[in-house]
Amino acid sequence: MASELTRFIYRAKVIELYRDLLRAASSRTVSKDTRQALVEQIKTEFTVHRNVDDLRRIQFLVADGKRRRDQLVEMLGLAYYKK
Repeated sequence: MASELTRFIYRAKVIELYRDLLRAASSRTVSKDTRQALVEQIKTEFTVHRNVDDLRRIQFLVADGKRRRDQLVEMLGLAYYKK
C-alpha cells in the first residue's frame, strides 16, 4: 500500500517537474531556436526514462531533474521563477 502511494506521489512530482522544465525552457529570454532545442531535449529525456519502474531510480531522476531545472533557471536568469 505504501509503495503504491509513494509511486502515486512521485508520479505527481514527475509531472510537476516536466511542466516546470517546459515552462522555464519556453522563457522569452532565449532565442526561438534555443527554446526549441531545450524543449526537444526535455521531451527526449523524459521519453527515454518513461518506463523506469524502480522507485529508487525514479527518486534519483526526480532529484537530478530538480537540480537541472534550477541550473536552467539560473542560466536563463529567471529571477521570478519559484523553486
